[in-house]
Amino acid sequence: MYSYEAIKIARPFLDSEEKKILKAMKVFPQNYKTLICVGCGPAAYFNLALNKKLKYVGIDPWITLFKHMIRALYINKKLGAVFFKRKIDRLNEVLNKFQGPKIFIFTFNIANYIPDLAEKLSKIVDKNDLIIISTWSKTKSALNLRKEYFTYLNKLINMNRPFDYSLKLNLNKITKELNFQFKKKIIKDKYNTCLFIKVLENE
Repeated sequence: MYSYEAIKIARPFLDSEEKKILKAMKVFPQNYKTLICVGCGPAAYFNLALNKKLKYVGIDPWITLFKHMIRALYINKKLGAVFFKRKIDRLNEVLNKFQGPKIFIFTFNIANYIPDLAEKLSKIVDKNDLIIISTWSKTKSALNLRKEYFTYLNKLINMNRPFDYSLKLNLNKITKELNFQFKKKIIKDKYNTCLFIKVLENE
């Protein structure tokens, strides 16, 4: 997200997502050590990590756009938060520094833009990790909000190839393609749908 107005438009989705993430941590209790936010923008869910005393890893292809905001909040000095502009399948190059169970949050439909997500997840997750994948619900309310958000965003950044607000993520397809053992739960509401995946084994 690129502006205060964009965040304001998306607020119903984001509030719904945050409630589900808090619920996921209760549904799958674990002594988690690190929160990894994929599509973190200006440090999404950092306060959650801070409150839960988790280390924080932020990943975003646009991270350079948000560095001044992150510095202004002194986030890097708290809990040793780190930020990367890298592909998730290359995360295993740095995740060995973060021991213990991790929470991976794919926020605000970012998973929709990651090809072969199930295959890439198998390279980075370990036993007891929790994966949370957030996407748009298939309701009229979600469609209208998604259209409003992307219409605004396309005008804001004036791209030759605009974002497509009609794209949908197939959560069941992702779980069928995973090659590790897991438990799952899907929670839906009028704006947001979240898939929770608890890793049981990954050889």
